[in-house]
Amino acid sequence: MNDKGFTLTELIVTMALVTLISMISYPAITNLQRSSKQQIYESYEKVLVNGAKLYVDKYDRDLFVRNQTGSQCVVITYDDLVNENLIKEYNGNKGETINKDKTFVNATKENGKLKYNFSLYVNKGNAEAYSNNDTLIKCKYIKPGS
Repeated sequence: MNDKGFTLTELIVTMALVTLISMISYPAITNLQRSSKQQIYESYEKVLVNGAKLYVDKYDRDLFVRNQTGSQCVVITYDDLVNENLIKEYNGNKGETINKDKTFVNATKENGKLKYNFSLYVNKGNAEAYSNNDTLIKCKYIKPGS
């Protein structure tokens, strides 16, 4: 036995244990990161809907009375919510931005009750990082006060 250091066998066994622990923990860490990103998107979806609720409270009369198509649906754009200071600009994951053309909230009035559907698209560079409600179609947009 050498008192000045570790033997080759001890080093190999230690490296094998570290490698085994890393292999076991890697999927768990990756899932945590993915789950964290998903939670950021889901919380921003709630922010969009809450901002839209405030927007509708502010412009309810103009939004639904002036809609001449007979539809009781109005689209609230991402820019409307940001410009009215009802939500803050998205600053979630690094390098991601909101696709402003595809991010909106539909507010629908049915039997006096409001229902909110949203569409959120997040881009990372030129690729889409997150999207939901691909089938949601914008209803007629009416700018308050117009």
